Amino acid sequence: MRLSYRQAYLLPELADKTLTLALPTGHIGRIEAGYTHHGNTDYFEHLAEAAYSLRVTGWLWAGIAAHYLHIGTSDPHYEHQQWISATGGLHADVGQRLRMSVIAGSCPGTDTHRYRILFQGAYHPTPQLLTVIEADYQALWRIHFGMEYNYSGSVYVRAGIATNPITAAVGLGLRYRSYSFDLGAELHNTLGLTPSISLTLWF
Repeated sequence: MRLSYRQAYLLPELADKTLTLALPTGHIGRIEAGYTHHGNTDYFEHLAEAAYSLRVTGWLWAGIAAHYLHIGTSDPHYEHQQWISATGGLHADVGQRLRMSVIAGSCPGTDTHRYRILFQGAYHPTPQLLTVIEADYQALWRIHFGMEYNYSGSVYVRAGIATNPITAAVGLGLRYRSYSFDLGAELHNTLGLTPSISLTLWF
């Protein structure tokens, strides 16, 4: 089980609260369920997800997921909106240093960009350094590139850039036993600097 709280601009109305439950089922796969609440009573989003993954071979996993998104406000003049979507994907462990994934499916929360496809590659040049590149398509392609350095297993720093729109992000995190504390900031070419803070607990 994982509990997570994240807040942007140190504003409660821009907070995400997440609960994730995972149940390993041995040779028949892994089941996960999650719920995320964003916002406050004036504007809010509820996202519920359920997923199942199965090891196909020693290095290849396949999975499916269902998503339910509800968006609403306290203003009676605005209607609440709801979407149901589904995704499927493959994940491969190519040796001990390289991981590759592809995910495709429908997009919740939009009537114009109905489909999404995501390619991801993660590589460990050294045990402490992780590099990640993503190609994410939702009506247009967005490329992400990031690096994270793990110092002594408990302190990590990261930095990354993305396109469409152009953003840059940095972060500093601390992990201790089943706790994780993270400070981050993202620079957006329109929104400017967005600081964030998050706390995660594993049980």
